[in-house]
Amino acid sequence: MPSLELTLLLIGVPAVSWAVGAFVILGGVSDLRARDPIAIPAGTTARLVQYLAITATATIFGLIPWLMVSGIEDNFGSPSAPVAALLDALGVAFAWTAVVATGTQTWITRVRLRLFVGLDFGRVLPLVVVPSTVVIFGLVLSFLVRSSIRRARRRWPSARSPPAGFAT
Repeated sequence: MPSLELTLLLIGVPAVSWAVGAFVILGGVSDLRARDPIAIPAGTTARLVQYLAITATATIFGLIPWLMVSGIEDNFGSPSAPVAALLDALGVAFAWTAVVATGTQTWITRVRLRLFVGLDFGRVLPLVVVPSTVVIFGLVLSFLVRSSIRRARRRWPSARSPPAGFAT
């Protein structure tokens, strides 16, 4: 199982940033509803669910590198110090991309909230989706780190030998 700090960086930080963003947007909708009930048309709940699903991609994509590291540690034991430092750098980079993407999506939605819940939903949604590409960058970065770990595996202290038939 990956270390606690790597788990927090890959899953915990994106989940907290998603929860904070959801709290801000739902609070904004609540404030908008209190000020002007007519500004919130029918179907707003479906739009908010779409927003929550789009912004949750960082948390979901954080599971992928976490599962990769978990599989490596199950097969080869705990990582050596250089590999552990590489994994920590991966966690910090992914957490940073997740927070930046979620924060940007929250900011765009908050600034254009009246349009987002109104008739111009289709014009605001593409603006909200674009920052997700930063999270995809973090995911690609994790695959690049994974390939570096594969090359460094010779220095990995192993409690167990690789499984039979494991491709090197």
